Amino acid sequence: MQNTRYTITEQRGNTRIIKINRPEVHNAINFDLVTELKRQISLCETNDKIFAVILTGEGLNSFSAGGDLSKVIKMSPNEAMQYANHVHELLNLIDA
Repeated sequence: MQNTRYTITEQRGNTRIIKINRPEVHNAINFDLVTELKRQISLCETNDKIFAVILTGEGLNSFSAGGDLSKVIKMSPNEAMQYANHVHELLNLIDA
């Protein structure tokens, strides 16, 4: 098991489990979490021993509340565009 600030990863056979670990805010997604998820997904892509990835959330109440609105509402238009592009890159990695 490997823990970073906002994610917990675990290997079970050929399956990598990535847990979003921000249960105190229902696993809301902020810029740093997106960075960690992009890194974790990229590592899975380059590992020939990983056949499946499960993305889940820590805690009992939710997978993810979505974007961390407490941060989003404070963003300038430029920061919001950077955040949106960052999330879009993550979604492209997941889709690949």
